[in-house]
Amino acid sequence: MQATDQDVPSAYATAQAQLLAGRLAQARNTATEALKTDGPSAQLFLVLGQAHAAEDDDDHDDRAEAAYQEGLREFPDDLELLAAYAELCLRSDYLDRPARFRRGPELTERLRELAPGSTAALRVEQIAAGKSVTGPRPPSPVRTQLHDARLVLTAVGDPAVAAARARAH
Repeated sequence: MQATDQDVPSAYATAQAQLLAGRLAQARNTATEALKTDGPSAQLFLVLGQAHAAEDDDDHDDRAEAAYQEGLREFPDDLELLAAYAELCLRSDYLDRPARFRRGPELTERLRELAPGSTAALRVEQIAAGKSVTGPRPPSPVRTQLHDARLVLTAVGDPAVAAARARAH
């Protein structure tokens, strides 16, 4: 029995939150377990692929590609999956993964057919044209806050002292 995306919102929400917080392994585990227990979900395949792609490693890129391909076999017209896979292919190294790189334009064309002028299609078209859409992605607000908290605690050493100094200011 296939699960619809409405059947697994909590697993998706959890995996997405983990992905945005930079807990990539946890996001992959959550998505993988939910896919096993609840069945196929376009959103879970998307998070699984994105969590692998975020590692920026050849082995993880291969796993991201496998997740996107499996997701697209189940949900061939899902725009987010298609756009994520197209982006992975277009950003891949032609010399290391020529077959993946060559799939990029085909996926871009498919996305253009399904949703011309959509945000996803425009983003992928910009990447295909060689334009840097966002460059390196900025960290999520949660990750930034954790980083700031770690810096403060490292500088101050004691949370009670940090709180007292904050109140004083």
